[in-house]
Amino acid sequence: LENAMSLSYQAGSQLRVLFGSLTFAEFTRGVYDATLAVEKFNTIIGITSTTQKEFQSQVDFANATADKFGISLRSVYDEYGKFTTAAQMAGQSAENTQSIFASLSGAMRVMGTDAQGQGRVFKALTQIFSKGGVYAEEIRQQIGEQFPAAFALLEQSIEEFTGKDINLNKMLELGQIDDSAMLLFANKVREVMGPQLAKALDRADAKVGRLANSWFRFQEMVGKAGGMDAIGDVAQQLTDALESPAFQSNAKGIAEGISQGIRALGNAAVWATEHVRELGAALLGFMASSVVANIARVGSVLGAVVLGLGRGVG
Repeated sequence: LENAMSLSYQAGSQLRVLFGSLTFAEFTRGVYDATLAVEKFNTIIGITSTTQKEFQSQVDFANATADKFGISLRSVYDEYGKFTTAAQMAGQSAENTQSIFASLSGAMRVMGTDAQGQGRVFKALTQIFSKGGVYAEEIRQQIGEQFPAAFALLEQSIEEFTGKDINLNKMLELGQIDDSAMLLFANKVREVMGPQLAKALDRADAKVGRLANSWFRFQEMVGKAGGMDAIGDVAQQLTDALESPAFQSNAKGIAEGISQGIRALGNAAVWATEHVRELGAALLGFMASSVVANIARVGSVLGAVVLGLGRGVG
């Protein structure tokens, strides 16, 4: 029941974010954020790709993964490019990199991890390959907080591969687990979580996640169709207006007025702090007078009722 309530809350949160962007200001902000996220992602993938075919393959994988698992496309765009760059620099093949990412994405869908949590897990994967090793910070905290079984599954995967028991805590402390263990971990996660994945993909939160991704793509489409140019033009016009002699001639007076307002509020706060006892007494007096007034009103009503009843009897 607790898990169902949590998933319902997350789906509701996603819908609130989605429909909250229907105001013009929020929609414009969404267009800006979505378009910028895609541009950054394409830049990162473009740097690590040696051919246009490889570039398109990576872009297609990111989109397909987000849609299949109903996870945040924004989180994927923010982190997958950095993750795949770090993993390939560490010597991992594109195939292994995608396998690890897809495995953890599936686990987060089963667990019902929200977009913020997804971002933390993806960031932890990037850190692991950037450092060249697995440490307690990533596996216990960043990944483990979203996927509590992570530590146990990593330990099991290494023990099955080596054929002997290990003290994972000690090995993490000594930096003895290199990043290649993440492929073992990903395979173990897929094995354990796989049977539950089909049902999770058909849950409401997964469907809402796909809806959010479609909305994200629409916002990016608006940005590419001239929305970003319009935002840039407006930003430049506002910059020019703020820097214009006409505004600058009045800016000092505006700034002084705001400063005086801040000072007045500060002085009022200081006075209230120094006279807290008197304020407390005044507040209690006000509350007491309100209570008395309410009692009097109730008494008057009751009196009127009694009087009316008396007349009726007479």
